[in-house]
Amino acid sequence: MLKDKLNDVPHVPGVYFMKDGYGNIIYVGKSKCLNKRVRQYFNKSSNHSDKIIEMVSRIEDFEVHVTDTEFDALLYENEMIKKLAPMYNSKLKKFKGYPYIKILKKGRDSKVFITSDFDSTTEGLYFGPFTSKGTVEEALEFIKSHFGLRMCNRPSNKGGGCLNHQLNRCDGLCRVDIESSIYDERIDQVVNFLLGKDRAPVRILIEQMQSAAENLYFEKADVLKRQLTAVQHILRGGEVLKFAGKYIVVLESLGDSKYKVFMIHGNKVLYSEVLCIDDDWKDKLCNSILEVFSFSSTSISTSNSMEKSTIDTASIIYSYLHSKNERLDFTILPKICIKSRDLERIKVELNKLILRLDK
Repeated sequence: MLKDKLNDVPHVPGVYFMKDGYGNIIYVGKSKCLNKRVRQYFNKSSNHSDKIIEMVSRIEDFEVHVTDTEFDALLYENEMIKKLAPMYNSKLKKFKGYPYIKILKKGRDSKVFITSDFDSTTEGLYFGPFTSKGTVEEALEFIKSHFGLRMCNRPSNKGGGCLNHQLNRCDGLCRVDIESSIYDERIDQVVNFLLGKDRAPVRILIEQMQSAAENLYFEKADVLKRQLTAVQHILRGGEVLKFAGKYIVVLESLGDSKYKVFMIHGNKVLYSEVLCIDDDWKDKLCNSILEVFSFSSTSISTSNSMEKSTIDTASIIYSYLHSKNERLDFTILPKICIKSRDLERIKVELNKLILRLDK
């Protein structure tokens, strides 16, 4: 029965729903080619994990939902997983929480550390979410070293400070004779760095790496390169949050002078439609853009933190827009264009977008 049903699955993007013998949806997935992906589950030659084999043994039926584009499929899959909470989506997803950098500014008791427990009701600043805990740990090691932050847990009565200070790994802020205001000043410097306001540490790291390589200290250069990659990772991590406040227009080519247009703001797809390129397409689209974004600018809040329930959606949008997809491109419209209802400027940006896609 299932094999016969597989023949009817189209070779298009979409979302599939696996069901057990009671009709319960036990897994939701997406693919840019539904037929190929769904068939893989029932192909005995496929290299399945034990959990996949267990799931497939319980599948008695499936359904598919066709979408216009892979981006639609990504968003719809995310929506359905949140709504239905299928048991095997939970089992197969090794989720341990997104790592954040948390900063507590408390004078001598100030801390900069990694946590996966985001709670906007508690005191402290959160930076993230990030995707790799190991990378964040390496970046945090550089931050503590560069800004001379305290690495020990207890204040030191010794004039020379703790062992870390004696090894030149910190500035000895654990010493009881250090003013509390110095702690606060260092924490402020770290905050400015993580906010992207201070690029000097990155420049210094690049110069140190280049100098080490030029002097044939290759092992040191390699360590510095890893630190640089880690630091750049966490600085880019904030871009997911920054993206929330942008007015984004996405075009994905469907062929035959047709495009799927998405309007995104506040980590949400506010509007989408299939667009045919004709004589007055720009006027129609510009009016739609102004109508949708003008309303969203007053109804959507874009704060400096996200609830866990919106992180997946934000990451999906950001990652997909920055993927190497030749059929898709996007433009970020300046806020002033929306506020001043500048149709001509919007048309210019749309023309650039079409030209990039048609190359």
